[in-house]
Amino acid sequence: MIFRYNDKHIYYETAGQGPALLLLHGFLENASMWDSLEKLVHDKFTVIRIDLPGHGRSDVYSEIHSMEFMADVVRELLKSMGVNSISIIGHSMGGYVALAYLEKHPETVRQCILLNSTTYADSADRKINRERALKLIPDNKELFINVSINN
Repeated sequence: MIFRYNDKHIYYETAGQGPALLLLHGFLENASMWDSLEKLVHDKFTVIRIDLPGHGRSDVYSEIHSMEFMADVVRELLKSMGVNSISIIGHSMGGYVALAYLEKHPETVRQCILLNSTTYADSADRKINRERALKLIPDNKELFINVSINN
């Protein structure tokens, strides 16, 4: 399904019935990374999977999407669906988005699970490595993807 936010498209999927469970993917991933989990839990939860801005079938808003911006997009999507209480599982970057969402809207979060993510800010080395990787992308997309994603 498509949700419009600031005149751009955000792709999302829902399945199942029960309390809302939001699944947030990591960097260079999309909602499909949760296919197996969704099949396991959709009989107990309303599973909401989103392609975060700049990923999958969602539009790019700017060169850089902050975690806070992505959390705002998530909140507006959930409001449009009438969801006021949510459990969140965030993988990697999705964990950072989940934490930004939790910080902004704690009254709406029942549970927050971080998968391959952390509550700690990135170290200086990690920031430098990410900036190097981002500079690599425009001229060496295939190399970046091969290094980033296990085949």
